[in-house]
Amino acid sequence: MLTSFPVVACFLMHLKIINSELGHFALSTALLCDLQSVILVNSYNYMDIITNASIRVGIKAMALSLSLIVFVTIVLRRLMFWIIRRTPEGKPVKSSYTIFIVCLVIVVAVVGETVGIQYFYGPFIFGLTVPTGPPLASTLVEKLDTIVTGLFLPLMATFCGLKSNLRDLSKGLSYPLVFGMTIGLFFKLIAVYLPAVWFNTHSTDAAALSLILTVKGIVELGTFGTNFNKQVRNTGEFTVAVVLILILASIIPIIVRKLHDFSNTYPGYQQRNILHGASNDDLRILVCTHRQDDALAGIRLLEISHPMKESPLSVYGLYLEPLTGGSTPLLINHQLGQKYSKSGAHRQPIIHVFRYFKAEHPKFVQVQVFSAISPPKVMHEDICWLAFDKSISLIILPCHRKWNAKGELISDSQVLRNLNSKVLHKAPSSVGILIDRSRIHGPSSIFVAPFVYRLAVLYMGGEDDMEALAYARRMARSSRVHLTVIHFTLSKESGYARWTNTIDDEFLNGLKKNDEILGNLNIIYKEEAVKDGSDTAMIIRSMEEKYDLVLVGRRRRSDSPFTLGLSEWCDLPELGPIGDLFASSDITASISILVIQQQIIRDEQNEALGDQSLKFSK
Repeated sequence: MLTSFPVVACFLMHLKIINSELGHFALSTALLCDLQSVILVNSYNYMDIITNASIRVGIKAMALSLSLIVFVTIVLRRLMFWIIRRTPEGKPVKSSYTIFIVCLVIVVAVVGETVGIQYFYGPFIFGLTVPTGPPLASTLVEKLDTIVTGLFLPLMATFCGLKSNLRDLSKGLSYPLVFGMTIGLFFKLIAVYLPAVWFNTHSTDAAALSLILTVKGIVELGTFGTNFNKQVRNTGEFTVAVVLILILASIIPIIVRKLHDFSNTYPGYQQRNILHGASNDDLRILVCTHRQDDALAGIRLLEISHPMKESPLSVYGLYLEPLTGGSTPLLINHQLGQKYSKSGAHRQPIIHVFRYFKAEHPKFVQVQVFSAISPPKVMHEDICWLAFDKSISLIILPCHRKWNAKGELISDSQVLRNLNSKVLHKAPSSVGILIDRSRIHGPSSIFVAPFVYRLAVLYMGGEDDMEALAYARRMARSSRVHLTVIHFTLSKESGYARWTNTIDDEFLNGLKKNDEILGNLNIIYKEEAVKDGSDTAMIIRSMEEKYDLVLVGRRRRSDSPFTLGLSEWCDLPELGPIGDLFASSDITASISILVIQQQIIRDEQNEALGDQSLKFSK
């Protein structure tokens, strides 16, 4: 039973889950199966040549095949990058380059068939060497999609239809063939399902994965058609194979739609957050910007993160530009060395901000910059896809509200607010919304760095507060960062006998036992006893002038006594009750706030723990 990478990719695109974790898993598995098939089939051909011809001929065919593969993967890939560098940013590849690449595909197929590789394996390997995304891959898909899907695929399907005959099924159906294909299909489903469940994949996703890898399509039709011409086959057997492909192609999409939750494209099983990451691994952060001030605020936050040998940073800057007119949505990779275009001159200041940060920390920081040009309603898809593709641990989003140097509100964008809410709902990693109320603006702000950064974490319990504290602990590795952990507890006058949070108690106690808080000279731990949300608000207002940056978790239970009275008056639920308080007009101090939401992991056990982690009784 074949597992074809092109068929699986087309099937996932048809279901619109190719960018999901399930989709990536299926693609990786299909690609490995296809490469294994290439090796096994061609090894069999070489052994057949050695057996029937001579060892010299077999070794010569093998050497020529390897030479062709090396030429495609090295020389032609470099040629692809040369074409990309010749193309201005935001512009499509010239038609002459596209025609040249199509001619190369034909040449590779002919040469591959001549030296002993089957004709379709050469173009398949060539296609894998093309850099993904714009400008080259997207242009090739746009130019070739019509003729391939509109002409070649229907011709192949028609050819297979003409070779099959349903009447032959009634004359004498080959029951051993049907039984063998059914048994093979069953064992393939089991062979995919059991290992997936063994590695803690949800049962429905494991079933969906096994069905996705069993789907059949035009590649299998082409394989059967080629073998039918090369070998003497019964028309009835060929008809059985075609009918089976049609049945699987019709039924599997319906079953997968029933099994897979399409509302959650990106949340998956892999932990992409700061809390569960290794402390010495590089921290991958995606900084989203709409204008230069957003990039500057993000860089100031990264400066506090203090990249060093023990905790390096991988920074991905993403400039979000609304699509205007009838233009085509683009995701531009500024690392490809493309020419600058006049239409993209406004992006250069933001690109320079990120490259300046890289120049300041050349050893411990890796920086890549992208530009996403798309309609605001679907801009969150670019953010989530890039975060998923780059295995980001934290997405930094600018707050939709902007203040000037005097602390006056100058902008309140509903479009950006909707964008942030969508990212919070669909993000494949942790998300932080940066509320920048600092009085320093403009390009000179990144050159004004205080000798000591005053940092605070408001800890009330929950996964989001744990994530905020985990990020703050990485920052506090620098002696220039003075961290204050403010642990809110309930006073005796609160009216609650106890507040049990087993996970939070174990988390804080573990830090204290390891002397990560109490044994660190630049970390101060203090407790604040409150009875309700009004006491919490009073403490927050009293501390606004004491710190440069405050980290706080986003999500709170509606019945949490710490925010009792604040949640009911929360105007900005995407910031949570505490973040909403910092973004209100009551706060006028020059301070930055990072509201953090930990990654939403699709795991039944984690969901159960999340529901039971906070309990209180009167």
